[in-house]
Amino acid sequence: MSQPVVGTPELCDALRKTGMEHEQAEGVARALGKELGEHVVTQGDLQVGFEQVRGEIQAARAETQAAFQQAFLALVTGAGFFRTAAPGPWDSARAPAVPAPPSASAAPAPAP
Repeated sequence: MSQPVVGTPELCDALRKTGMEHEQAEGVARALGKELGEHVVTQGDLQVGFEQVRGEIQAARAETQAAFQQAFLALVTGAGFFRTAAPGPWDSARAPAVPAPPSASAAPAPAP
């Protein structure tokens, strides 16, 4: 952890004011300060962690945006999976011949 969580001299003085012996108060203050310092997260520690997470999110966002741009360009330029689809009316070079509509002079089909 980056900073002490408990001020040992201040805690020692507070314990002595309650009637505790100096050596005992000092020992308790040191032990408590050591344990809390090893197991308690400070605001500075959290800030460092948040900055790391923000960096990872920004990197993931940039990767995702690049992938979408690449996919969009592939789609627009025709290099994507849509190019292998069946031809549509917009693709006259590959479109199948469309039969002409029935003429008005043709006899109507018999009713079933």
